[in-house]
Amino acid sequence: PATWEQSVRSLKPGGRLVVCGGTSGPTVELNLPRLFFKQIEIIGSTMGSYQEFDEVCALVADGVHIQVDRTYPLAAYDEALTRLEHGEQLGKIVLTHEGN
Repeated sequence: PATWEQSVRSLKPGGRLVVCGGTSGPTVELNLPRLFFKQIEIIGSTMGSYQEFDEVCALVADGVHIQVDRTYPLAAYDEALTRLEHGEQLGKIVLTHEGN
């Protein structure tokens, strides 16, 4: 909900919004005309099952760490994507966002 309106407004016509978390609350307001006229697609996605979440929590409790290959500012997403597309990374690629 905290970023919902901005996320919807940022979509181009025919854009797709994938919602994969709701840490700031379970409900949002939706401007239906914007949805209709921009032909927006909204997709809900889980990050895994409850069983998978429990397994990941156990791994973290055991001290398993994720290997980060590189961290990029959000403005350099194209460079990060190119690295992924060429299979050059060894571990996760992290995009950071600072500011408003």
